[in-house]
Amino acid sequence: LRDLESDAEGYATPVRVTPDALEIVLALTRRFLAHEAYPGKAVRLVRSVLSTPGTVRDGYRWYEARDVFDAFKRLTGLPDFILGAEPPRTRESIRASLGAMVAGQPEAIEAVTDVVVTMQRSLSDPEKPLATYLFVGPTGVGKTETARALATYLFGSPSRMVRFDMSEFASSVSVTRLVGHAGAPDGELALSLRTQPFTVVLFDEIEK
Repeated sequence: LRDLESDAEGYATPVRVTPDALEIVLALTRRFLAHEAYPGKAVRLVRSVLSTPGTVRDGYRWYEARDVFDAFKRLTGLPDFILGAEPPRTRESIRASLGAMVAGQPEAIEAVTDVVVTMQRSLSDPEKPLATYLFVGPTGVGKTETARALATYLFGSPSRMVRFDMSEFASSVSVTRLVGHAGAPDGELALSLRTQPFTVVLFDEIEK
């Protein structure tokens, strides 16, 4: 890693990465980036870590476990308690935080709380979506707001919710725009998830 010396300001400072930081790189990429391959996913995370200033001491730029967690948070939006950088949160505190964002939907909040608890405990299948929910009810009861609350709590921002208005995909021709076709297999859905896989996907107006 001493060869990776060029910093953003254009001058060279030798680099040191602590062993525990490298262990965190492997742990995070193994757990959360199962859809990508080694060594590329580990190298990309290390490069993201080294793009930050680090801590300069003894003539070196040092990078430690905290730097790796911070870099991974920037890439995914995932909070420290999910990544393992801080103690896990109780189910009650998770439910209370989500419930403060959505009024009058306790059953839906219980359901999305399960997603967070499952992910926190590393019980989810990394090859599949965390969960799939069907929120049913008339306009204004909080279906979209529940999805937005989950995106905010789990990935740090409501912008991490991708919404597809399914009324725009009612015909067979328009469906190919969403899921692709033989000549262009990457539809809007695949392109969106490839750009940012750490997101909540909302299929709105599915009855249409």
